[in-house]
Amino acid sequence: AKSTYYAFQLALTYEVMGNCDEAKNYFLISAGDENFSRIYRAHSFSSLSLIYLKKHNLSEAECCVVKSLAIRPNDGFTNLLASKIYLRIGNYQKAFEYSISAKKFNDELIKGKQKQEYSIFLNGEEIYFSILAACEKLGRSDCLEIYYRKWIEHVKCDDHKNKKLAEGISKITRSDSLDDVEIESVVNYANKKNLDLFLLIIKRSRLNSQAKYLLEKLSSKFPGSNAIKKLLADLYVKLGMHTEAFQIYDDLYRNGIEDPSVYFNLLSFYVAQNQVEKRVELIEEIEKKFSSIPEVSRSIELIKSRFLQTV
Repeated sequence: AKSTYYAFQLALTYEVMGNCDEAKNYFLISAGDENFSRIYRAHSFSSLSLIYLKKHNLSEAECCVVKSLAIRPNDGFTNLLASKIYLRIGNYQKAFEYSISAKKFNDELIKGKQKQEYSIFLNGEEIYFSILAACEKLGRSDCLEIYYRKWIEHVKCDDHKNKKLAEGISKITRSDSLDDVEIESVVNYANKKNLDLFLLIIKRSRLNSQAKYLLEKLSSKFPGSNAIKKLLADLYVKLGMHTEAFQIYDDLYRNGIEDPSVYFNLLSFYVAQNQVEKRVELIEEIEKKFSSIPEVSRSIELIKSRFLQTV
């Protein structure tokens, strides 16, 4: 038991240091000892799941999060992690269910209705993102409306003096035009924890020129955000700004972004420009990096069947 606890502590240390490979090795030891503390074992499986998710190994990520929840089903963090995994896998119903559970258990923790055994308080807006992302994928307009309202109420409580902020968010969800004060309020309120939520509603907006303006303002505020850059590049494609879009995709690729959609967008440019050598190299790189993602493998096989015979 002492050696297992020592392995668990080493795993936590390596996790904080960002050494995922060493952390994984020691979490495997602590997770595999059935006589070890149930809370620590559950935490070990959750940490393993997160490590596998970052490496795009979705099958192992799912396996570990299921094992963690089997030991400790009422942990908000692990339920939210499960929601994120199922969003990536494409099982949007499960993603929705686990995000709702995450909100329920987090609310109970905040209200003191649940023991704080190795539990962490979750950011409410992070939970709302998972709920809304799943609702959108499921086509559940009723749920989108409900949880948009809940998020806006959350914002009102968080910044009750700024009426323009809540109105600005509400207008974005309705694809209505914002005035300058509302735009500034939205951009000023955005932070690293709620940024995904803002990107989600901006992406859904039908006002492309306003979306472009908001994304450019957010990009100036968060110059290191690849998510903003990618969404901005996607929007540039819609607006016919192909040179600007290609520049962003190419920069993201050269900076080592781990997002297969960026690679596919870059590949589409190489196909359009008939750059055969770059196209073949990029296909091989996608296969090497993202072959563990089923939809990527299917897409690559389809692309190869269409294009590689022309080489």
